[in-house]
Parts: sequence; C-alpha cells; structure tokens
Amino acid sequence: MTAHLTVTVWLISEVVREQRITVAVGRAALHKMRLNGRRLPWDMTEQVLVDFERGAT
Repeated sequence: MTAHLTVTVWLISEVVREQRITVAVGRAALHKMRLNGRRLPWDMTEQVLVDFERGAT
C-alpha cells in the first residue's frame, strides 16, 4: 500500500510540475479523493502543493 500512496503523490506533483494542471485543480482532485474515503498522507500531499505555490519545487 505504501508504494501506491507514493505513486499518487508523485503523479499529482508531476502533472503540476509539467503544468498539465494547476495547483488548484490538483488540490480539488485530492479533495475529491479524500471525500471518497481515499487514504493518503494528506499532510504530505498538501505540503507538496504548498511548495509548488511557493515555487520551491
């Protein structure tokens, strides 16, 4: 299960980094996953998006 979680975080970060989606779209997708009961490291995923907003990645 850990690898699956890592892939989800990686995928969101890659599509944001490649400017395929915006941070807002990534955040909305993650919000839907959370509402649907998806178990992810929510603090980590939010930090990845915050880092993109700050231009840290």
